[in-house]
Amino acid sequence: MKGRVRSCILALCLLFLTGCGENYDTDQNTIFVGRDGKITETSVEEMNQSYYSDAELESFIADEIAAFEGAEGTVEETGFEIADGTATLTLTYTDWKTYADFNRRQFYVGTVVKAQAEGYDFQEPFTKVENGEAVTRDQVLEVPDLKVVILETSSNVQLKVPGKIIYVSEKAVAEEKSTAAVEKSQNESITELAYIIYK
Repeated sequence: MKGRVRSCILALCLLFLTGCGENYDTDQNTIFVGRDGKITETSVEEMNQSYYSDAELESFIADEIAAFEGAEGTVEETGFEIADGTATLTLTYTDWKTYADFNRRQFYVGTVVKAQAEGYDFQEPFTKVENGEAVTRDQVLEVPDLKVVILETSSNVQLKVPGKIIYVSEKAVAEEKSTAAVEKSQNESITELAYIIYK
C-alpha cells in the first residue's frame, strides 16, 4: 500500500504546475510565475482511489514537504482534493530556486542577461509571438533586460507569466498574452529546455 501511495503522489509532485498571482484556478497542469517571485504549482492527475485514501495521500504530501531541505526557500501545500477520480495538488514555492530544488529539475526565472550568466546559451530556434516569424538568437538577446522562464520539458504544462510573452522556443506555443503551452520531451534520456521570454 505504502509503495502505491508513494508512486501516486510522486506522479503528482513531479508534474509541472505553478501560480502567477491573480488566479490559481486551473483544470490542467499549470505553472504560475508570480510578480513577487513565488511559484505556485497545480498538478492534476487521474487517480485510482481503490489504492489509497485521501488522508494517506495528504499525509504523504506533508511528509515530503517536511523532509525537503532547500537552500533557503520553503514549500507549502496550498490546495489538495480528490474529486471524480482526479487529484489536484497545489504547492507554493518561495522562489524559482526552491521549485527547482524540490522537483530536481531545471527551472529558471530572471532576466535574459542573468540567464546567460548562469550558463543558458539560448541556442534554441525561437519564434516571435506577434507575427509567428522565426527570429535569430541575436534578435532574442538584443534586449537583455527582457525576462525569461526556462524549464525542462518532462511533462506537458501550461505556463503563466506576469507579463506579455514576446518570444518562445520551439518546445513552447504562446496561447494568450501571458500564457504558453509547453510540450514534454519525446526522448526522456535527453534534457530539453523550453524558453519563454516576456516583458
